[in-house]
Amino acid sequence: MPDTDDEYLQDRLLAAGVDALVAGGVLVFAIGFFYAINQLLGAVLLGALSPESYASESAEIEAFATIIGATVVMSAVLAVIKWVTLTVLWVGYYAGAPILAGQTLGKELFDLRAVSSDGTAMTLRQSVTRTAVLLVPLPVVIVLAGLLGGIPVINWLFDPMALALIGAWGLVEIVVLVGRDDYRRLGDRLAGTRVVREKSHPEN
Repeated sequence: MPDTDDEYLQDRLLAAGVDALVAGGVLVFAIGFFYAINQLLGAVLLGALSPESYASESAEIEAFATIIGATVVMSAVLAVIKWVTLTVLWVGYYAGAPILAGQTLGKELFDLRAVSSDGTAMTLRQSVTRTAVLLVPLPVVIVLAGLLGGIPVINWLFDPMALALIGAWGLVEIVVLVGRDDYRRLGDRLAGTRVVREKSHPEN
């Protein structure tokens, strides 16, 4: 069983905070990167709207409507690609790092390690399972990105709303963790894992 003192719980929460900062850094980079791509492609599309290129005003209006429609679709597609990319990166960090490096950055800083319930090394399946529970909102976010990501104004508000949804689910996991005597969040329960002090993990 993990330590049940206040120091252990504090370290768990601080480790989660560090990992959230890492995930947030990836999010900020992705938002900036895909925003730049969106602006660049939008400028290219609008640059094609040259009055000299059309025989009549009606043809220019039709072309303008087509370009606006293409911009909306392009924004939605980029929004989906952005959140799919974030999902892959976050799964790679939360699920891959414990398998490849032994710990995430947060757990390494606070001498914690996720292991199987019986104390043996966590398997890749268990790592992916506990991560999947942590990132439950992401499939919903990806679907909504496709539906709302191209709508003007809403697309500016979408990322903060998506982040709020992810954060709210993270709080649910924290409440479960804090409220249980064994300090196992939902992901740990489904994956059959627990988080222990690094010093209590047997050497491989």
